[in-house]
Amino acid sequence: MIIEGQDRVKKVVSHATGLSKDTATFITDTTTLSDFDNVARIIGATGTSHTVAEDAFHFTTTISDDVLTHIILDRPGPGKESGLSCDRPLQRHRHLYHRHHDPQ
Repeated sequence: MIIEGQDRVKKVVSHATGLSKDTATFITDTTTLSDFDNVARIIGATGTSHTVAEDAFHFTTTISDDVLTHIILDRPGPGKESGLSCDRPLQRHRHLYHRHHDPQ
């Protein structure tokens, strides 16, 4: 998106997979949406992630869903050196589900 001639990323989507040496696996999908004011300063962000992981013995599967909402509480001004002095989660929701397989 272009705001006041400045290019800003509104949405980021990623997909990651992993396999360890002991064959434990995971798959994670994330999406992050950023909000900007009319002069292209970031004013907030929301993100979601979904992860499925399985242990090496295929005994336990863990599914995790997270939702994060961030709001920028302070902006740089005279005498401040950092770009964003405070970025804190406004909301965080987490749902975990564990499934144990019967090794019969």
